[in-house]
Amino acid sequence: MGPTGPGYHGRPVYLLGEGGTVTHFVYSQEPDVSRFGWAKAGKMAFEMAGITPREIDVAEIYDSYPIYQLIGFEELGFAERGQGGKMFINGDTWPGGKIPCTTNGGMLSQGHTGAGGAVALMVETVRQLMGKAGDRQVKNARFALETATGGTYMDAQVTILGTEIP
Repeated sequence: MGPTGPGYHGRPVYLLGEGGTVTHFVYSQEPDVSRFGWAKAGKMAFEMAGITPREIDVAEIYDSYPIYQLIGFEELGFAERGQGGKMFINGDTWPGGKIPCTTNGGMLSQGHTGAGGAVALMVETVRQLMGKAGDRQVKNARFALETATGGTYMDAQVTILGTEIP
């Protein structure tokens, strides 16, 4: 059979949780321009997945601008508000760090193609969990988180994938 049938011996990846929210419809309605709604979307995704931020092995954060990763780490519970930058400076988000972040270099390295940027992050998330990320591979990655946002930062999406069902 094909790659999903009885003859498949690869490492499967499961969709464990997903959350999404819309916080506003025009930028002038945004109550806090330093937040994107990932806290609410993340809470939904973590509850659905049945895991906590401490269990995430790799985070693929939508990064059309550098500040997005810092905001994401704070909103998703990896760092307290105002402390996300320290994780990046200390190397916690680098390969081999506490929680490697955007291991494919993100949109700042590949180019921002709109929705294509989020798709590229999802592909990297699955590659990490399948153990097929090459020299970017995070060892023993079991749970991964991927985010996206769109419009004028009005919608926020968080997806949690894993190699096992908790």
